[in-house]
Amino acid sequence: MNILPQRKRLPKRRNGQRWKLHMGGHAIHIATGEYEDGKLGEVFIDMNAEGTALRVMTMAFAIAVSLGLQYGVPLATLVHAFRDLAGEPDGAVSWHDAVRTARSVPHLVMQVLDAEYGRRT
Repeated sequence: MNILPQRKRLPKRRNGQRWKLHMGGHAIHIATGEYEDGKLGEVFIDMNAEGTALRVMTMAFAIAVSLGLQYGVPLATLVHAFRDLAGEPDGAVSWHDAVRTARSVPHLVMQVLDAEYGRRT
């Protein structure tokens, strides 16, 4: 018997968090959507790199992470998958108490999500 994974959709109205961070000369905006129980269900990333391949790739990364979460992939699994990803921009991170440096935008995003939501799983 073949059982397909089921997507758990978020409610139409949902809570979430927002951060504006700086790394490597870029402003990086991260926003989340939460399920009723406060667990993470979606991620949005926007950068000041308007019209660039980097911006498109970060948006695609956010969609993929969101779908993974909605199909039941644990946040810890995603954090582990992206912990060693390195690329530019990278470096010191400002405006987040728990994250001081990151090796790439995906690494930054996953560190923030782990710091903010990892304890909720």
